[in-house]
Amino acid sequence: MTGGTSNFSVKRHPGRLFKTGTLILLTCLLCIVFSPYMADVCYSQPAIPDDKIKEVSTAEMDSILKGIATKNYDMYAKDFSDKMKAAQDRENFLKLCEKIDGSLGELKSLQYLGYFVQEDDIISLFKAGFSKTDDHVLIRLVLDFKNQKEQVAGLWFDSPKLKK
Repeated sequence: MTGGTSNFSVKRHPGRLFKTGTLILLTCLLCIVFSPYMADVCYSQPAIPDDKIKEVSTAEMDSILKGIATKNYDMYAKDFSDKMKAAQDRENFLKLCEKIDGSLGELKSLQYLGYFVQEDDIISLFKAGFSKTDDHVLIRLVLDFKNQKEQVAGLWFDSPKLKK
């Protein structure tokens, strides 16, 4: 058909349009209201209770610090990942022991501060006191819970005395 009229007609239903518009508006409002809660659901968080993270982190840190104090590499690195063991071999471990002993001294106190999640890792924070400094040392312990047994994937001691 050229130039003619079509038998097809559009029927408008104002009530249906109102209902569709209301449905869209209601959906948008629900998204806005529940978006803070959805972020927690969608964000990758460990399915591990806080007290379990504290327990594991504290046990790992105790073992690491006792290993440093006694210069016992096996105790220090017992739960290290393969990458950590490669980065912290026995030679590097002994250098670390000398640096901590020379700059910081003996461990006097250790306090668990909490943790945060970064990608798939759990990073626990500790405040430590040592005999040769009045300043506290921040220790970051990175744990990987992906495998059946948690592994230490990172360890940092943050102190101006260690940077000298």
